[in-house]
Amino acid sequence: MRYTLVGHPREITAITISPDKQTLITASPDGQTHFWQLADGKHLQLIDTDDWANDLTISHDNKIVINLGAKLTTWDIATGSLLKKGEFTSEGSIHNSFSPDHHFIVSNINNEMINLWEIEAQKKVGAFTKAKNRQLGAIALHPNGRILAEAQNEGLVDNQNPIFLWDLPSSKKLQTLSGKEYHFFTILFSPDGKILAIGSEQTNFPKAPPKTVIKLWDWQKGILTRTLTSQEVRIQSMVFSQDGQLLAMGTSKGNIQVWNVQTGQVLATLTGHTEPVNVLVFDMSGKILVSGSDDRTIKVWQLD
Repeated sequence: MRYTLVGHPREITAITISPDKQTLITASPDGQTHFWQLADGKHLQLIDTDDWANDLTISHDNKIVINLGAKLTTWDIATGSLLKKGEFTSEGSIHNSFSPDHHFIVSNINNEMINLWEIEAQKKVGAFTKAKNRQLGAIALHPNGRILAEAQNEGLVDNQNPIFLWDLPSSKKLQTLSGKEYHFFTILFSPDGKILAIGSEQTNFPKAPPKTVIKLWDWQKGILTRTLTSQEVRIQSMVFSQDGQLLAMGTSKGNIQVWNVQTGQVLATLTGHTEPVNVLVFDMSGKILVSGSDDRTIKVWQLD
């Protein structure tokens, strides 16, 4: 571990790295957005956004930071002043996140409906509604912004928990992947969109303790390409490196594991957080991993 950052009075829920690779930005439900020097962890700036944060992004010129919580707020980094506020609201419990290309907002409402908003135009461009008598499970948006993957948690019978892939503009089902008697916690597309990683917990209690299982699918062909297993329990977060060669997993116990996607080998087990790891971010090189936790700390890890 290179260093630990402390400053948020609440859990860390969003992290991003600036395009020039110099600055680390972190946010929390406390409404604070902190800026840190990535090289050494020096604190640079604090913006009080007055909103909790699910996600963060920064403009390519490093001048604007966009905070996504209940609202979308755009801030001038140099002055800390509010530039723009966008409302993406609906009735009920809302979880907003950015699409992988940061052009859209994915709004999950009550685990029943997904709305897709175009940020620039501030208009809804797509919607997906759950089937009757079902709730949406863990969801992921493809890098192309058109395909939604959802993993269902319907029971503990073999093949009862399917994974569906949908074309958002038409609501057409593209693929159904075989489920298992697992409880799904998180799913994620690889940066090139070819692989769908599904993180779950396999239980065989009382015969054996639970274990984490990550299945990697070639979703277009419907082929399971690799299964990663760990004795760590309750997966909390996942992230691919930019080249898709590494996959990192954060757990509810605060531990982190990093895999080589091609070989399935565990490259590192990182310990130090004392509570769940909510968010993980690789830098562009894949050699630095940043983690944020319920323990209110951010840790920067050197992987090589």
